[in-house]
Amino acid sequence: MKKLFFALFILAAAISLPAQAQEKNFIDQNYVEVTGSSIIKATPDIVYLNITINEKQGTGKQGLEKAEKEMVSTLKSLGIDIEKDLTVSDFSSSFLKRNNITLSKDYILTLRDISKLNDIYTKLEASGIANVNVRSTDLSNRTELRLQAKKEAVIAAKEKAAVLVEAAGRNLGKALYIIDYDRDATPVLRTYNKAMALGSMANESVAMDEIALDFNEMEITANITIRFAIID
Repeated sequence: MKKLFFALFILAAAISLPAQAQEKNFIDQNYVEVTGSSIIKATPDIVYLNITINEKQGTGKQGLEKAEKEMVSTLKSLGIDIEKDLTVSDFSSSFLKRNNITLSKDYILTLRDISKLNDIYTKLEASGIANVNVRSTDLSNRTELRLQAKKEAVIAAKEKAAVLVEAAGRNLGKALYIIDYDRDATPVLRTYNKAMALGSMANESVAMDEIALDFNEMEITANITIRFAIID
């Protein structure tokens, strides 16, 4: 039994030696470690809107339901996919006076065509719904841009490493390992409502549909650290 155990121990040691030797070679070999960075700026093409309706914006007995139907009808007339892009974020009630309760609903609208933003403000206000504000913005091609930024960061790291190694009279070898410091784009938050836009142009004769949309560009950043082998 002891002989069998000893034989198995020797076999296991023999099998593990190449891996240990390989790991040692990896650690001991000459290398250069650099970090490449890339920043891609893009204009948002998706807007998330907060829309609030309440009983005061409806008439008759239906109240809130009437305001809700008018909002849905208006959005559909603008080609908005209600089932896909309109969700309820909150439903609440408030006491204004004794025995007087006002109901309200908050919605989030995903607007995938920013060119419709002015029309949404104008037509919703015409329906008695003026409480509309930009919640945030986003990019429809965020994933593709993140991958592009990572590739550019890797290329930048390799070019930087090559300059350093060649300046030292050596040659750049293969990448030994890569670390990706993943960082997603931060949505731009900007308040944009019709009252503010028109108020800032009170002394000018400017229609709502002539007001230019102004959203800050979003930045997608990639930082990649790579260790390259140095060879003769």
